[in-house]
Amino acid sequence: MAALFPPSDPPEAYRRSRSRGLLPSALGSAAQRREFAKALRDRSVFSARTANAVYLNGIREAAERELKGGYESDRGALRIFLKGLLTRLLYDPETGFAGDEALGIPPAEPGSLQDLSSDKRLNLILDTQVGLMRGAGQKARGMDRVYQFPAWELVRVSPRKKERGSPDSGSMGWAERWTKAGGQPVSVGAKTLMMAAKSDPVWKALGDGDLFPDALDVDHPPFAFTSGMGWREVPRAEWLAASGGVKSEESKVKSGETETGEEEESTKTQKSPPKVEIPEPVFSTRGMPADFKAALIAKLKATPGKLTDREAGELGNQVKREIASNAREMMLSVINAVDPPEGGTPTMRRGLLAVLDEVATGAVALQVNARRVDLLAVLDGMEDAA
Repeated sequence: MAALFPPSDPPEAYRRSRSRGLLPSALGSAAQRREFAKALRDRSVFSARTANAVYLNGIREAAERELKGGYESDRGALRIFLKGLLTRLLYDPETGFAGDEALGIPPAEPGSLQDLSSDKRLNLILDTQVGLMRGAGQKARGMDRVYQFPAWELVRVSPRKKERGSPDSGSMGWAERWTKAGGQPVSVGAKTLMMAAKSDPVWKALGDGDLFPDALDVDHPPFAFTSGMGWREVPRAEWLAASGGVKSEESKVKSGETETGEEEESTKTQKSPPKVEIPEPVFSTRGMPADFKAALIAKLKATPGKLTDREAGELGNQVKREIASNAREMMLSVINAVDPPEGGTPTMRRGLLAVLDEVATGAVALQVNARRVDLLAVLDGMEDAA
């Protein structure tokens, strides 16, 4: 059965929301997009012409409450919470917060979208913040099961009184946006669907603010302010039938099949992974026991092909812990040998701290490299343990 995005993935969405910082700003939406790097916007809570950090923190808290669910997490309770916070902060639509005038923030007409205390503005803020976190959570979950569900279908998940593209909406409809973003129509019976592989660049283009002024610069739902659009996960059999048997790159790689759907001869017999270019050593392996390194290489050689990011990260963390543990033992033995009662001279302490810093830097370098090249090649290219 096809998987439709529910009010979804609360654990992942909640975790992402809690990890964000605050970005107070007197700028409007368009200026924020120009002035703030996308990476900064992705990990921050911000709102047009909102320079009060305490209120932004309240928005983050309200979004987290809705994502988590439970007591007083309904939209009405959250609006009351934010309005109460605005009152305590002495916000007034015409004068803003204290200091807003000096920042050049213009007055707002009470009840308008620019009025931070209006239901219209509060609903927009919560819809956007919650939608962005849910969309990111759905994407993260979906990319972990690409083989079973290789594609997304863009569908309406929330009704709108005036949908984009309707005669009096004054905006481009989603079918037209799909075409402008480079999406290919997929015909199923008499229907034409907006469906594409999860890796298709159309998803990034749909949320591109340079293509669509109301876009949110994300590659997942909701794509644009108040869109009401979301994803339906498309099962493998349905996607192959709808796309005429053309598989996504992820599916072909995992299944070991060619573009024609025939199994490669090379996959019938297990082959060793292709050789990769061994990079130059990036750090010393002093502190890594020889038996640990040998066991790690043996484990990697038993796994053909490249490691996933998750596997590489786990191995990188394992190496980091082993090196740190070994370094501590080494330092304790040196300190005890030099001066057991006092724990070493100041000069010795500084030297040992430098060694620890080198070890930690090396461990981080290993973890970073593991995400970019085959970890086995990194290990094979490392210097021998001193």
